[in-house]
Amino acid sequence: GDRVGRGTVLLFGALAGPAGLLAFTALEGWGRFPFLFLAGAATLSMHPVCMAVVQESFPESRGLGNAIYLSTAFVMSSGAAVVVGILGDHIGLRPAFVVSALITLLSVPLMLRLPRDQGRTGR
Repeated sequence: GDRVGRGTVLLFGALAGPAGLLAFTALEGWGRFPFLFLAGAATLSMHPVCMAVVQESFPESRGLGNAIYLSTAFVMSSGAAVVVGILGDHIGLRPAFVVSALITLLSVPLMLRLPRDQGRTGR
């Protein structure tokens, strides 16, 4: 995050994650699994950046800020998995993954509104 900028890492994750998931759903066979890896890696790349932002936002109690962030991320991820599962039961897993990717793309305008990093290259 420090070399390319936090905003750049977050924007990459918000774009590459859904793109990888959409490619995974569009392809057949073993050739689609690298795109699933891309989706997961891109999504996971965002967590350290978010943790750094949270720690800066709670300078007096970084541990509490970190605990709140990790708890929220865990609950939201668990809830999203249940929702995707329910959606998959009703419309099929591929369409559920497409819906999930499109919903994730809604975060891109928020990423573009982030303030630019001070003293770093990139966003």
